[in-house]
Amino acid sequence: MKRSILVLISILFSMNLLGQNQGGVSFSAPDKNSSLMDLAKILFLPEKEFSFNISTKDTKQSYAEIESIKVKDEKYLNQLIGELKKDSLNPFYLKDIADYYTEVNQTKLAKQYYSKAYKNLNTKFRKPIKDMSKDSASYYSFRGLLKLKLSDTTTALSDFKKAVQLKPTDSIALIFYPILLIEKGKLKEADSYIKRLIANSECATVPYIWLIINETFNKLPELAKLKEKESISKSFKERSYDEILDFKILDSYASKCKANQEIQNARVMADILGLFAKLASSGAPDNSEITNYNDFKYQQWKNLETIFLNINDYEMNKLHEIIKILALLETDKKLNDYSLFKCYGFVYFMLRDWEKTIFYFNEAIRVFPTEKGSKDFNLNECYGNLGLIYLQKSDTLNFRKLIHEKIANESDIKNTLDDQIKLANDYYLNGDIHKAEGYCRKVREINPDHFDALRLLAHINILKGSKLPPIFQLDKARRYVNSNTDAYNLLMQYAIYQIYNGDIKTAKGNIEKAREINGGGDCALCDKLLADYCNDK
Repeated sequence: MKRSILVLISILFSMNLLGQNQGGVSFSAPDKNSSLMDLAKILFLPEKEFSFNISTKDTKQSYAEIESIKVKDEKYLNQLIGELKKDSLNPFYLKDIADYYTEVNQTKLAKQYYSKAYKNLNTKFRKPIKDMSKDSASYYSFRGLLKLKLSDTTTALSDFKKAVQLKPTDSIALIFYPILLIEKGKLKEADSYIKRLIANSECATVPYIWLIINETFNKLPELAKLKEKESISKSFKERSYDEILDFKILDSYASKCKANQEIQNARVMADILGLFAKLASSGAPDNSEITNYNDFKYQQWKNLETIFLNINDYEMNKLHEIIKILALLETDKKLNDYSLFKCYGFVYFMLRDWEKTIFYFNEAIRVFPTEKGSKDFNLNECYGNLGLIYLQKSDTLNFRKLIHEKIANESDIKNTLDDQIKLANDYYLNGDIHKAEGYCRKVREINPDHFDALRLLAHINILKGSKLPPIFQLDKARRYVNSNTDAYNLLMQYAIYQIYNGDIKTAKGNIEKAREINGGGDCALCDKLLADYCNDK
């Protein structure tokens, strides 16, 4: 991903846009209803958000068992600064201050404090690194965490590995080491470590959840084959989720740990995750030929609906069985209300019972303990799946109402920027450029460098006939590309404007580069632009 983004940035430096440096080429506002500007709408469609995650907090019986999150406000920061004055080299205080600045999106300050913490680590820990005392695992895992925060994932991985060799259940490595291995594709190492964790833990919940996650990640390539058209047999497509995912070790551990209700709850959630992973990996690929924006949008939702055709009779029965298990957990009060309602919502989602899905996700939102919320325990999945249903049903009113509700429930406005951009895109796609522009400007008042706000503002200014603002806004946006999706969207946006302005050669190059960043395979919008606007040029 990083390689692709770097390639993108080098390309954008040499781009011509809207006639700049082209010897007096004039620019006038395009017809927003033209076929080219109609296709541009595709680049602002919402992503299909549906996901199911499991954390230790999800498995708790009651909210009382979930630790409340410490409020990280200016008072909290001042307390840390006060402690730092007494012990200016303390890497723990420096790291906590860095975490605060990360939370409030002051990334430069955060990096400075993470760097100071790393620099002072050996000052605080005066024992030689080779000392195999009980603190050595803590030293390596904390150093690995700081390196991770500084984006040095390779040496962070090395430090976590040293930590778990000394103490497999080290509290920091336990959280970060498995996911880092998985993200780097070291699935065998992750599997080996997680099995060591299980062997060194007596009915512990965290290793059990890692078992679930690791098995699912291990089988993602196999699950991905479900989208292929001709290269796999009908019998493969008809396999049930638990024939693809091997949950035998989960069953064995859960059977041994019947007294641990969290593990019993996690086992139920593993089946929901397995079914959902198969569902999300199924259906037709998004590569159909398109004629216009509405056709593309229709094909997307049609392809999404095909995922439900891959649930077989066995899996249907399994979903109804899970509903009965959830009802027992509800009666016996063995699972907290939020997780219970969220699980109901996902099961009914897979059964395509939209009325009950909407009811249970809304119930989950209603009962969520906001004071316990965190990065791994929040309402994002409920809001994401509800939004998906409303978009699929073309229920614009309830989609906007949902986003407004999510924004209103967020205590820190800085955490609402992406949701405000969802509203901006929705208003633009439905013809209200004025409101779309208003939301973009609100976002930029808080974060002037917000990638999607800059990108949409540039497009709105193009449609209004402005020349200089889009050049400035897109030039600024390219500095904040964070993913392949960002890179693809920005390149295609440039290409559309270059087609409009007659710079077909550069547009063709950018379309092909966008295709490469998008995976190098099918790209319906790429094909449409090349066929209709770039042939014989």
